[in-house]
Amino acid sequence: MALRRWLACSDLHGDKQDKRAVSLLMQHVAEFKPQHRIFCGDIWDFRPWRRGANATEQKEYVTEDFNAGMDFLRDFKPTVITLGNHDQRLWDVKLAEGPMSEFCRKLIKEFKELTDELGCVVLPYDKRRVYHLGHLGFVHGFFAGPNAARQMAQAFGGCIFGHGHAIDVATTAAEKPRAARMIGCLCRLDFQYNRAHVTALRQRHGWAYGYSFPNGNYQAFQAEVIAGKAVVADGVKVLEA
Repeated sequence: MALRRWLACSDLHGDKQDKRAVSLLMQHVAEFKPQHRIFCGDIWDFRPWRRGANATEQKEYVTEDFNAGMDFLRDFKPTVITLGNHDQRLWDVKLAEGPMSEFCRKLIKEFKELTDELGCVVLPYDKRRVYHLGHLGFVHGFFAGPNAARQMAQAFGGCIFGHGHAIDVATTAAEKPRAARMIGCLCRLDFQYNRAHVTALRQRHGWAYGYSFPNGNYQAFQAEVIAGKAVVADGVKVLEA
């Protein structure tokens, strides 16, 4: 039985990435050699364009943030990107008039040139644009908090998503598997704006990986960074009766 290997990660947040988590991810990619490499959004942070950004954030430049995200993409070489809400800020600012719009167009052009070079499929941040590999969907995510996985399972069925920076899984009753998995993040766990958010204590570094079967079925596993080391399965066996 021919199996296709896939690996999905999410929430780098550009210059706010956790370099140890990224290094561990790249080690796993090199060993696992997935045919499908999916990045589930928030390549960048774009703090100055955050709704509710404070005066200090509004004065920050985005160039270092943008370049950090682009460098990651060059190393990870995604086959698919589903853009996240932080990424969407670039396209939203582009729609505004003035010199900032021109600057955003330049960054978007650089991003498109890179993804074209990589042969990468890019999906916008949109609830109707979910990437499917067989019966398994990949998307950035549209819910946060302790009920996010259950809400994603109800809305999208079996799927892999990020957004909440935590690791969680929930299923809903259905004839076909409807397990939604929040796969952790690659960014720092603590930001200035979430310093008083107790729910942020759920956040973990991690990513998902697994196998896709010819009939569309799949098996998913969770990698997690624990005590500074990535814990992953070192093999899989399919038994047939």
